[in-house]
Amino acid sequence: MPSCFYFIMKKIVFILFFLISFVAKNQNLVPNPSFEQFYTCPTGLSQFDGYVKQWYSANTATPNYLNRCALVSTFASVPNNLNGCFQNARTGNAYSVFETYGYSGDDTKEYISITLSDTLKLNKKYIIGFYLSLTNGNDINSGSTYAIDRMGVYLTDTIFHFAQPFTIPVNPQVESPAGLFFKDTLNWMLCSFEYIAQGNEKCITIGNFHFSDSTNNIQVSNSIRYTAVYYIDDVFVYAADEVQTAEAGNNITICKGDSIKIGMPTDTGYTYQWLPATGLSNDTIG
Repeated sequence: MPSCFYFIMKKIVFILFFLISFVAKNQNLVPNPSFEQFYTCPTGLSQFDGYVKQWYSANTATPNYLNRCALVSTFASVPNNLNGCFQNARTGNAYSVFETYGYSGDDTKEYISITLSDTLKLNKKYIIGFYLSLTNGNDINSGSTYAIDRMGVYLTDTIFHFAQPFTIPVNPQVESPAGLFFKDTLNWMLCSFEYIAQGNEKCITIGNFHFSDSTNNIQVSNSIRYTAVYYIDDVFVYAADEVQTAEAGNNITICKGDSIKIGMPTDTGYTYQWLPATGLSNDTIG
């Protein structure tokens, strides 16, 4: 007999983010969210400010801008980069990468910042997030040794800059939970938050705001870099009224190996994204 599963479909755990493309207010408030727009193609590592449009480093440490336009020999290309690491862009041809933890006692950390296209409104709820992938090299001299938890976003009403290359000593308004380690080196991991605006927030800074000696970490490789370095792509800030819960349909029993369509017919007036995408054949249809 075939092995069958009974799926409770009435309350599905997927969240459907959608926005009406022709309504101006329903838009991602992060300009250049997937780092596709750039001034200059990167020619090596430690190139960020002045290369990718609108983004900047929030301290004096230097994140990296990676783009398919770069020569592989520069270690700044996509998907091959960083001395043996590999990852396809989640969207387009580019992404950024930043160091979030160093074990050697050096508290150097990298952060990325951007000014939003509009100021957040008092008491309005927003969905803030981004996608991460842990760097993974092909030998002990490359890739991340550790994965960490507690990735955060610090919101300010003006451009923020910390004049040192170390941990920025602030409390981010939103932060992922302790114990939830971002350790996937193959796929892109969603990190998202709900946030009630205090009003006038215009800039966001992304990174790990905990000093190295108090950063939770787990070892994921034998790399001798002793760091946790993450690719980042598709940063977003949406008004929460753009987020709806999708109904999957009636309860249904299917057999192992079979598949089932859930959701609704795709409307050309909307852009869809199912989260999480694991197990779905297409995460951008209705």
